[in-house]
Amino acid sequence: MVLTDDGIAAGWQVEQMPEARIMPDAVLLPTGKVLIVNGAKTGISGYGNVKDQVGASNADNPVFSPVLYDPTAPAGRRFSSAGMPTSDIPRLYHSVATLTPEGTVMIAGSNPNLDRSETKYGTEYRVEWISPPYMNAARPEISNAPKQLNYWEEIQLGVQVPQGAKDVKVVLMDLGYVTHAVHANTRMVYLSSTWDGSTLTVTAPSNGGIYPPGPAFIYVVVDGVPSRGLKVMIGDGQGPTVDEDALNNRLTKTQVDQNEHD
Repeated sequence: MVLTDDGIAAGWQVEQMPEARIMPDAVLLPTGKVLIVNGAKTGISGYGNVKDQVGASNADNPVFSPVLYDPTAPAGRRFSSAGMPTSDIPRLYHSVATLTPEGTVMIAGSNPNLDRSETKYGTEYRVEWISPPYMNAARPEISNAPKQLNYWEEIQLGVQVPQGAKDVKVVLMDLGYVTHAVHANTRMVYLSSTWDGSTLTVTAPSNGGIYPPGPAFIYVVVDGVPSRGLKVMIGDGQGPTVDEDALNNRLTKTQVDQNEHD
């Protein structure tokens, strides 16, 4: 669903994935595409409460091939595993994934049984890195970037781009990590920018509602190929002002739980 008035009125657009997958970890890439990794073909997430369990797990038949989702592709062709590597490491409940500054995706974890386990689909300590297709392309390079970027600030980025570049974008991202099919901090903001063939002029977000104060990674994406991300502080990095009166009001009106003891 596109979250505009017209998009909401149009409703959901449904597209089928190449194969069934529960407990996926979806990683947003600087290109706007989404890499979907981990999970299983059958069962449900969690453990300890269904028939036909595998150890203490409720899932079976791990999915070993990542899927790349392209929201701009024609309907019916938005999911693809073409060119994706295949792993042999099951990653089920409690698996994780994250985008790296380099542009690769790191995946780790899987502990679908209670506590540490060596039963089928036991606790997994191995780590893997997946290289999206753009890692094999000629990539742009940011030669200089500010350590801090204030709201509404206009800067010039030093960049090296492949010859003949046509579409140049600048994106801010919070890398974080995804687990349990949820990314608590995922954020991707394309910045207003102009490219005259030699100079890339960029305008920072206008306020903390677009990108909150704190660390971010800045990427330059040229014709669908991202640079390596560089870390930058958005705003002054400080949290919002604490309302001490509201805090004290809550504390004075909150009773100690009956099971708490001094």
